[in-house]
Amino acid sequence: MNINPVLREGMVLQADAAFLVLVRQVDLLYDQIGFYMQRYTANTNSEVLKLKDLDATTELLGKLFTPLGETLQDWKIGVSRRSNRMDLELNVLNEIWANILAIIYFLMSHDIDPDPFDQDLAGQAFATLVRANRLLT
Repeated sequence: MNINPVLREGMVLQADAAFLVLVRQVDLLYDQIGFYMQRYTANTNSEVLKLKDLDATTELLGKLFTPLGETLQDWKIGVSRRSNRMDLELNVLNEIWANILAIIYFLMSHDIDPDPFDQDLAGQAFATLVRANRLLT
């Protein structure tokens, strides 16, 4: 699909800003995870499993930003994509959002407020990235 060059450039700039917002918001969630890990030590098998699950979720979330960043770089220089539109949306963007929600649920279920994480701001950044993926493919 051909896209107006001005529209394309604007969408790339929005995607770049959204990427940075999303990374910052995830960093704020990681701070809260650090707080949880300092506050609660794993004394039982159940608690050890919880920490392993939390660790796996945070590790996966961090790894998902690599292909997203690579795609953003492709958009910036205008080269062909490394992955197709659906693959990026389903396997990267939606997985990022699902892992963010899982961490929020985990924190809140342990009476830890995810604040200063801003779910609305992160959601807007996510939506912008989805829109950019659909337009820039």
